[in-house]
Amino acid sequence: MRHAWIIARLDLLVFLRSRSNVIQLVLVPVVLTLVLGFALGGRADGTLTLRLDLLDEDDSPHSRQLVEALTSQGLNLLVCPAAGETCGVDGSDGVDLEAAFARLRQGDSDGLLRIAEGFGESLAAQERVVLPFHTRAAMPTADPVWQRVQIALSSINGAVAADATARALHDALGLNVGGLADYREEAQGLAREAWSARPALVEVTQGNGGRGASDIPGGFAQSVPGMATFYALFNVMGGGMAVIMRERREGTLARMAILPLRRREILAGKILARVVTGILQFLIIFAVGFAMGLDVGREPLPLALLTLMYVLCVTALGIALAGLIRNDEQVALLSTLIAMTMAALGGAWWPLSLAPPFMQLIGKLTPVAWAMEGYHHLIWRDGALPELLPSLAVLTLFSVTFFALGLRLFRFK
Repeated sequence: MRHAWIIARLDLLVFLRSRSNVIQLVLVPVVLTLVLGFALGGRADGTLTLRLDLLDEDDSPHSRQLVEALTSQGLNLLVCPAAGETCGVDGSDGVDLEAAFARLRQGDSDGLLRIAEGFGESLAAQERVVLPFHTRAAMPTADPVWQRVQIALSSINGAVAADATARALHDALGLNVGGLADYREEAQGLAREAWSARPALVEVTQGNGGRGASDIPGGFAQSVPGMATFYALFNVMGGGMAVIMRERREGTLARMAILPLRRREILAGKILARVVTGILQFLIIFAVGFAMGLDVGREPLPLALLTLMYVLCVTALGIALAGLIRNDEQVALLSTLIAMTMAALGGAWWPLSLAPPFMQLIGKLTPVAWAMEGYHHLIWRDGALPELLPSLAVLTLFSVTFFALGLRLFRFK
């Protein structure tokens, strides 16, 4: 086994002496992890922050009540410009309609709600009011911002319904017409008070202590494991294929095969070098997560086991593919195609739960999907080792299959 360690050490030294390899191992993954993490919400705890631009052109008691109902929800919803500097707009001047549409198109906001002039008067007159809402979501009814607006409007509609009921009761009881305004105002006040008390609520709890308002991880909870699994494919699978192809072409493998070394020691050294490279890749990207305050779970053992099994899996995949390639062009094509496809299907770039059900099913045919599911259990849902067993079992099955195929196809010449 000593010879395997020597071969692995030499392979690692050759790999790290290449400036392009170091850039691919360190600089590019770190930059993309930060970019994707901030793009997905910029939160270390993984929660998605939603921004709603609200234009109150009415400035009536009813419109202010709606604004208050939205801002009081919390749940990672920023109502702009009320949220001030966090919105990226001036809290005093706000934004006009044109600027709000520009922010929506550029992705600076997730929704735009316009309260047109006359909103309060129409509600007071028991007239139907339709508020224009604009969203970037592909499925508006599934848009969490739209859902928050509906929740806020329910309190407004409750007060209006109470007002209509008060008026009907006043007329039915034949009370003094002069006291109608006071009676309606009192009824609305009681309705608002009852609504603010919220006697019936649904408490949503997630595995990570209710860490987010959605079961969809965002921020660095998605970007850190996603970029780690993605670049492990490039640097472990693709890098391993490239090394074996070069050593075949230069005759290095053939010369090593005639040395007083067991062939299994040579293969063990090649495999060990790729495993160490993969672990180093994960350490670099997860260090970025730690620096951003990412919580990776309660225990280090499940995280280490999941990382090791995934790295073994992509190493085995590289060994298997190395038996099929014939030239450097095939290495570049296969490594790029497989890495990009698996990352997209497996949820490395975005949560797999956002994909249609049939695409989620296809994604589960890749080791990336099982690795990401395990990391989400640890990081997003604060899971423990038992929750990782399905992911570990499937990754082990992938590894055994790929290693068996790779050892069968491996050639020294």
